[in-house]
Amino acid sequence: MDEKYQEVEYRGNSYIKPYQYSNKIKIDQDFYDHMERIKYYAKECEVILLITSSSRTKKEQEAMTGTVVPPSPTSCHLVGHAIDFNVYTGIYEKNLNKHYLFNSKILHPDSLYDKKCYNFSGCERVRKFIQYIKSDTMLRWGGKFQISDPVHIDDNLHHNTNTRKCYIQKYNNRFPETPWDESKKK
Repeated sequence: MDEKYQEVEYRGNSYIKPYQYSNKIKIDQDFYDHMERIKYYAKECEVILLITSSSRTKKEQEAMTGTVVPPSPTSCHLVGHAIDFNVYTGIYEKNLNKHYLFNSKILHPDSLYDKKCYNFSGCERVRKFIQYIKSDTMLRWGGKFQISDPVHIDDNLHHNTNTRKCYIQKYNNRFPETPWDESKKK
């Protein structure tokens, strides 16, 4: 893994798209293979991920409001190793008279496995996708965090003792004016 932060644009496709067409999916080059696996899982489950957030600057991170969880000063978003998403199945939900978007409320573990979710035709596809992510030893689903963030996927670059040094090097490379401070929450 390269110690330098190398931002690339992950080009959307049929299974992973920016939530708004004006947005770009920005990631670190070393997260690209993870995105390809996430795309494979989405294709297998016949779901579309709408990426609401990817790589962020510190200024963007600090300015965030109305988020599912408070932004972390050690977020993998800061080094391009995380995405936030909603899930779209493309299935017309007759009981709602519309297409349904699976967001943080429905993707929350308490909701996703609740009886109410079974009323949605696409729920089984979404649960299967989440199970793929949970089973992937290189990825982390935010729905399993102590404070649930079910619209988040990362590679645990900061919290994994084997890759923490790489996170700090990428962080320092991206933000040389304010290098990593070990007093940050670990």
